[in-house]
Amino acid sequence: MTKLIHSAICALTVFSTQAQFKDQLSFQAAYSGGMFLHPGLTLGADLAFGERVKQKPRERTIRHDYLVGADVGGYYHKRYHTGVWGQGRIGWRRTKLHRIGHYRTVSLGVGYLGTFIANSYAVDDEDNVRYRSAVGYGHFLLAPSVEWGADLQKPFLGADAWFICPKVQLQFNYFQGPNKYFLFETGLRF
Repeated sequence: MTKLIHSAICALTVFSTQAQFKDQLSFQAAYSGGMFLHPGLTLGADLAFGERVKQKPRERTIRHDYLVGADVGGYYHKRYHTGVWGQGRIGWRRTKLHRIGHYRTVSLGVGYLGTFIANSYAVDDEDNVRYRSAVGYGHFLLAPSVEWGADLQKPFLGADAWFICPKVQLQFNYFQGPNKYFLFETGLRF
């Protein structure tokens, strides 16, 4: 997991230093949790390629971008467990340039989710109960999502746009088959 996160950070650093990618690379920071009861944070980056601009009737301009990106994030369930994930994404974004940059993005993420249980106990062979810290499980993660957003009229803390993004995390290798976990993200795009 550590190698995956380090590789993603190195790749993002290399791409962000290239002048040719300046306009195509965007970063995001978002609240990401199971509704409002299980708070979390997601940091990510998208690299747009394959841009296509269409002129529509009545002075409407639509831009289509294909995206590749990476996210790292986590959430906290009080008195239950903590989850940390890293994922790569592919997607498509449609932006209405004539309406303050309203956009929608459809993407599919694939990655790894590690869950950790803070307070757990185990019974050994001699029937003694022993405390175990940070017991966890690893899961393959598949995360389809739809994102809606718009450009900010006045930049806020360096952000150019805001967004909301409901997503479903399908967690495989779970106890009794796949687990479906609904996440709601809202944040800023830089």
